[in-house]
Amino acid sequence: MTHGFRALPHGNSGRRAAPGVLAGHTGPADDLLRKGVTNSQVVFERLLGQGYAVSATVKTTILTNAQ
Repeated sequence: MTHGFRALPHGNSGRRAAPGVLAGHTGPADDLLRKGVTNSQVVFERLLGQGYAVSATVKTTILTNAQ
């Protein structure tokens, strides 16, 4: 039964997401994760060493993307 449901475009259709907090620094983080480094503090410190300047809450983002 379909109940007459039709999927229609919504208000965000065609929009691109804004760059995330790791924009420009995803390469080094991805490299570390590929090498098996899953300690978020280690990844965070490496990013800081490469000029990344944001709070430690990014560690949660790194871990979420590593899963």
